[in-house]
Amino acid sequence: MSQLDHLAQQREGILLAEAIGWLHDYRKCSEEQLLAQSANSSGSAIARTKLANRFASLNSASLTLASVTEPVLDLLNQPRGQADNLSASLLQQYLARCHNTAHFDKQDPLDSGKQNYPGTQISTAFGFEIAVGAKLTTQLWALPWNDLTTFSTSNRNSLLNTLQTLFITVGADTRRPINEINLWDWGKLVGALYKTAVAAVVLGHQPANRDLRWQLLAVRTDALAYLTNVSRLPDLIARQTTLQTAINKVQTLLEETYPLATEVYRDENGSLYIVSNLPNLLTLQSNGEQTLQAHIQQQFTTDGEIVPQITLDPTAWWGQDPDRQGNDEIPPAGTILSSATTLQNDASVISEAWQNIRQTICPICGLRPCVNRQLDYCQVCGERRKGRVVEWLQDQSKTIWLDEVADHNGRLALITGTFDLTNWLDGSLVETLLVKEPGNGHSAVAKTPSFARLRRIWQTTQTFWEQAQSDTNQCLTDARRRLSIQLTNSPSLSQSQTYELDLRGHTRMSVLWNGERLISIDNLSYTAIQLGIQPQERKTSVDAALAVGVWIEANNQKGFQLISDDEKNTQYDVKIANIDYQDTAYATTIPILAQPRTFMALVPANRALGIAQAIKTKYECEMGKVRNRLPLHLGVVYFQRRTPLRTALDAGRRMLKYEGRRNKDEKWTVRTVQKGPLPEGAKRLAKGTQQFAETVTVELEQRGRSLTWYIPAKMGDGGTDDNWYPYIFIQNEVSGRQRTFKGIRPKSDGTSEECWLVHAAELKKDDQIYFTPATLDFQWLDSASQRFKIAYDENGRRRNLLTRPYLLDELEAIQQAWNLIASENGLASNQIYALRDLVESKRGNWQPTAEQCQKDGMFWQFCHDAVANANWRKDPSAVQINQLTGWAVSGLLTDVTQLYMSIMKQKLQWEGKGNE
Repeated sequence: MSQLDHLAQQREGILLAEAIGWLHDYRKCSEEQLLAQSANSSGSAIARTKLANRFASLNSASLTLASVTEPVLDLLNQPRGQADNLSASLLQQYLARCHNTAHFDKQDPLDSGKQNYPGTQISTAFGFEIAVGAKLTTQLWALPWNDLTTFSTSNRNSLLNTLQTLFITVGADTRRPINEINLWDWGKLVGALYKTAVAAVVLGHQPANRDLRWQLLAVRTDALAYLTNVSRLPDLIARQTTLQTAINKVQTLLEETYPLATEVYRDENGSLYIVSNLPNLLTLQSNGEQTLQAHIQQQFTTDGEIVPQITLDPTAWWGQDPDRQGNDEIPPAGTILSSATTLQNDASVISEAWQNIRQTICPICGLRPCVNRQLDYCQVCGERRKGRVVEWLQDQSKTIWLDEVADHNGRLALITGTFDLTNWLDGSLVETLLVKEPGNGHSAVAKTPSFARLRRIWQTTQTFWEQAQSDTNQCLTDARRRLSIQLTNSPSLSQSQTYELDLRGHTRMSVLWNGERLISIDNLSYTAIQLGIQPQERKTSVDAALAVGVWIEANNQKGFQLISDDEKNTQYDVKIANIDYQDTAYATTIPILAQPRTFMALVPANRALGIAQAIKTKYECEMGKVRNRLPLHLGVVYFQRRTPLRTALDAGRRMLKYEGRRNKDEKWTVRTVQKGPLPEGAKRLAKGTQQFAETVTVELEQRGRSLTWYIPAKMGDGGTDDNWYPYIFIQNEVSGRQRTFKGIRPKSDGTSEECWLVHAAELKKDDQIYFTPATLDFQWLDSASQRFKIAYDENGRRRNLLTRPYLLDELEAIQQAWNLIASENGLASNQIYALRDLVESKRGNWQPTAEQCQKDGMFWQFCHDAVANANWRKDPSAVQINQLTGWAVSGLLTDVTQLYMSIMKQKLQWEGKGNE
């Protein structure tokens, strides 16, 4: 029997071992454990005998692998420390070793880290806390424990989902600051290590317990290149499904069919798996003499569009040093994920599609031949597109149509976001977080970048993006109406095909034929404006839909023309029998990516800045303690609804390439430091959390740019001082400051240097600190070529537009500038444009130096005079004139004019408040 088939034969035993790893610390999911570890109560953990007493069937359950057998209860309830106990069985030693390998709390914190119960909190990787789950013990005993007696693949999936839902609500340890790992992250890693170790036993490899080592197997591709090369939204969604299906099939192959691996990381580009350190892993064969690598490629099915890059890291690692001498070996996840990926096609599959066929190339995939001269797509792309439409027809509580997402001006925005996780996932920045703070006669003890912590970091950022998308969905959901149009005649329309209904030359309304009726798939507020319907008749989206329906019925005497989107030069004459209104609430947003590093979503153009502001607030709240080391880059690409989607997505991909490497080495000057409650204008950050009960407010400046950093000084209970997370690399002397320690600062060139870190509360005026700022960029695609303007130099600045990207903190300044010039005391539209043109004309002629742009410099004075002498409806104050002057000098005022007036077409307040 081949090695892979031998694994398959022992599948149930290997999967049971994995489940035991998930559950081996099950007693921590209980109120008893919270009491036992609390500072204000006493108690003891659940007795090891209780599981057997409650579930008698487990007394006879055993884990059997080849010739090795071990009672399940002995493994679940074995005391810690069995890794070095030579009298323990091999499976017991291996489980204990896997526990130690993944260990994150080997560094015990100070006793002051104990929490009170009730009120116990669990933290993210970056110090943001929420309360642990409720009724833990009840839910623990409600788990399907009896499934362990006859474990199978179906049991695995059910148990995995149930455990994940419960175990993510409680910490594996409640003591601060090692309460950042939840019990699921912890159990999932131990299960992954244990599973792969026992799989090696099945294959005849039984190294001594202390010699166990693992590797990372990567199955990756350039997903952004694949996903963004589409012209229509259903094609993008179809590609998402195709890619995720391929990644899922590989996961099933490696985790269940041949159970020798466990996925421990996934993003848009693919997965990382833990595997045991086996010789020639990728050349292991099945009975059909097919290698494991060939099986992976076969399961990664994308009709030849993607050939995955399959790599095995060359150096095996053991995680925690078995001798506890500090020689820990960290998995090279950061190195693997930072390496470039490419998009490769399977030439043999594509060549086969062209056999004996002479047609034009499919414009969707760019690989296969079109079906015929009439249909502008290949067979594969056509089936995918129709499949997505069929799914939407079954569930219309969401949208897959660009025209429905477009705002009432027919414009959309692609919001992109990316976290720079490079130095977090390679472990270097993990060591800027503390287990023990300095003081009281002892030195600081930094956190070790254990596997569990690295996993928790990317899960924290992925959860951030998933919640951001959920919040966006909620924000953009309203009760809309779609038109359901019945025709009097029955032309041979293609089911699930999109068309455009020509409304007497005023506009074309996008519709879909569902086999019986036409369904509108357009923003009917936009349609109403194009039809000339009066504002009072289209105040809401519901009013607009009703008004459009009335207009169509009133103009139905001569019928309308229906034009096919996909069938070239095909149109039909139709007449309307009746119009109904579908009452369906849906969100006018389309998620594209919500991965650990990357976020992409389509939203209405006029709502994009509001969504960006919500993401900024969430970032400042949840990552406020590590903002200096965890930069966020937000981008907004604005475009017309008829702009090719491929163009907008390419622009978004270019924004995601932002790095700004030199930002890591640039120093900022501390101008002021204040301690106390949040200022009134920043109270939004404290919604739902008590960590801002005391805040360190730091104003920073660098070369004329400034930002304010609100640093939470408390933990989630609002009372415990945060002595572990908010530390800053500093260039100054630190003598006389209590909470300081030396760490390794990653530099922009990939090297590092030793540098002092100081607690935020110890900062002083004029300190020079290293701060990597969050940024905001935007681009209006009035033509496809505008996307090529999105290119960044090594300083992170736009090569052709040095005003961008802005600091993310300047988003408020953008909004303030608009409120000033558009207010009831502001300027008329033509005066705003005149002020902009005057400033930019002089900028182009003078090419002002940095000195001339400084306050009272020549260019600054010119802008000041231009602002002061503008024809304001009421003269602004001296402070406001100085603000406006600064914005004019920096170019922000010009960008504000473009954003609000040219792109979003906002009305001035004195002309009529808000949008239509």
